[in-house]
Amino acid sequence: MKTSTFLSICLVFISSFSLTSSIFAITTLELQNLVQCNNLNIEDYRHFSDHYDEKLRQLGWKQDFNLSQYPIYIYTHSKPFVFFERPTQEIAISRNTFTAIYRDVDIQDLSNTLDIPPSPFLNNSSRFQGEKLVHIVPATNHHLTYYIKQVLLEVENSSSTALLGCRFEIDKAEMEKLLRKLGTSS
Repeated sequence: MKTSTFLSICLVFISSFSLTSSIFAITTLELQNLVQCNNLNIEDYRHFSDHYDEKLRQLGWKQDFNLSQYPIYIYTHSKPFVFFERPTQEIAISRNTFTAIYRDVDIQDLSNTLDIPPSPFLNNSSRFQGEKLVHIVPATNHHLTYYIKQVLLEVENSSSTALLGCRFEIDKAEMEKLLRKLGTSS
């Protein structure tokens, strides 16, 4: 596949998402639903993930450049927000994952309360990482299959700080098939 063809296809995808996101404003309730994996559709995720910095600033969130480390961006707020029935003034954004940050929490208690099991792939890890499938969004003519997962991650080097939120994953096999198809069409 020619590089110019691939770049053209990518630009079409990016342009279509950017055009729709420019008219989308997010509310506090929509942010809460996004972080908690509630009442979501793929359009909500796409609209928010485009220009999320601008949308968070409109709600009073400010990026904390001292805490942010690529690819995780930390945002703080002057007043507490409630996610998962727990107050916090910090959220973290990383590619396809939107989480609330909780400090001084019992990770195992959160895991049990929300029924998020530890990952079977990290048995030897000293920190907790788990996820629970919440919803599958079937593929359509406009998007691939998405898996919406609730995630709980213990922050490295901190036994009492957790990231708790929602991850949006595209079906990897469908993505690979699409990329192979695009590669053979040139």
